[in-house]
Amino acid sequence: MNNIKFTLLLLAPLLCYTQTYFLLTSPQKEYIKYTIFLDDLINHPLTQPYSRQQLSNILLDDSSNYVKSIKHYYVKPGRVFSLGGLLSGHYSRSRLTPDNGIMVNIYGIYQSNRLSAVFKYQADSEYQNDDKYFGSSGKFGSNVIGRITDSYVQYSDNKFTLFLGRQQRNYGLINSPSLILSDEPYSYDHFLFEHKSKHFKYSYLATRLEDKVSYDIRDEIVKNEWHKRYLTFHRLDISISPELKVGLSESILYGGQNQSFLPMYLNPLNIWFISKMVERKGVEESNANVLMAFDILFKPNSEIAFYSQLLIDDMDFTKETRERYPDRIGFTARFYWLNPLPKSMLSLNYLRINNWTYNSYYTFGNYTFYGESLGYPQNGIERFELKFNLFYFDKMAFSSCVYSQKERQQDLESHFVDIKTTFPIGIVQTTAGYTMDVNYWLSVKGSITLRADYISQKNYENIHGDRNSLTNIQLSFDYIL
Repeated sequence: MNNIKFTLLLLAPLLCYTQTYFLLTSPQKEYIKYTIFLDDLINHPLTQPYSRQQLSNILLDDSSNYVKSIKHYYVKPGRVFSLGGLLSGHYSRSRLTPDNGIMVNIYGIYQSNRLSAVFKYQADSEYQNDDKYFGSSGKFGSNVIGRITDSYVQYSDNKFTLFLGRQQRNYGLINSPSLILSDEPYSYDHFLFEHKSKHFKYSYLATRLEDKVSYDIRDEIVKNEWHKRYLTFHRLDISISPELKVGLSESILYGGQNQSFLPMYLNPLNIWFISKMVERKGVEESNANVLMAFDILFKPNSEIAFYSQLLIDDMDFTKETRERYPDRIGFTARFYWLNPLPKSMLSLNYLRINNWTYNSYYTFGNYTFYGESLGYPQNGIERFELKFNLFYFDKMAFSSCVYSQKERQQDLESHFVDIKTTFPIGIVQTTAGYTMDVNYWLSVKGSITLRADYISQKNYENIHGDRNSLTNIQLSFDYIL
């Protein structure tokens, strides 16, 4: 669930703290998206988390209650250290979210000139249901209830950023999972370098992912063995004009039993796809999964915006191979209409992720971190969505969404099956639903959110003939300690 309204500590230019992006909630991110679209687009809107300067540029002249409500948390210039806590909870009456839950965050922030350090520990009752990441009961014999979600040291000035630690990142539209590298999985430790100018922003990320027991389905004798896994990512954001932004991304996930970092896959200016094709002389060098993505954000006038992202995991181009192998690609397209009513945003969204996108012959090359996709959370899915956001009322944000989708039975940890099949593969679960969220700020310290869902499903849980319909009512609260 999303973190509490205690957010945006660094929107004012005079503040000295590093940006606390982990405090943003979903309604606030939607409002930031709306504000970005209102005027000329900021230079590089397709890379998150946004910097303090970006957030200031987006909301500096905004006098709405959404920004006024956080002024209580502005700190005086000159302070360099802060401690805080957040308390969140929800109460549900539904099979969709049957358990009530509570979440507590404790964080500390330090900054001196261009150097900053951030630490956040999160205890969440929902962690009890996750045995992929939390694999043991801990040294004290009790269930693991929390994790360190943010822990990093960062140097940043007007042009350069050096980062070491863990923090979630998303390369695409804010509040929408990127197809190539998203904030869907748990945060992971990594090194990041960024260089930005008016028209260009270059990002480079390198990390070692979790080791895992995995196999290669192409082996004559298939057996599970421990494998090391590494991920490198780079991206060029191009600000062509105030109305047109483009993003070019490439990532490579590779590994092996005795694998270490490979220089050609660490090279920040290399094209890793070419290196894999040309330089893969050894067995382990060939076990590399390359993904590419292309983004475009276009705002032709003050009321309309278009966004699309194309992901290529694997695609064949010759006639023989195209007849033999299925493509592994993803595509999303979004159309935004601003202010059909005062202070509102209407969007029409389409998404399609092919059946085996993110899966590989060798399962240590699957594009996951502890079972969660590093990109979009699912594959073998097609979704249509009509969404409406309203920010007109004082202290309240309203959101509603009508959608339909069809999807395969999910198994992001299985191997790639190189046989062309129907889309989605297997027994297809189809869903039609409606979601409504009402978020209300009780005070600068607390807010409540009411969420209602109605869902109708055919072939429920991919079982032929099973039907399911449910109504979900969830009440959430957020409070600054």
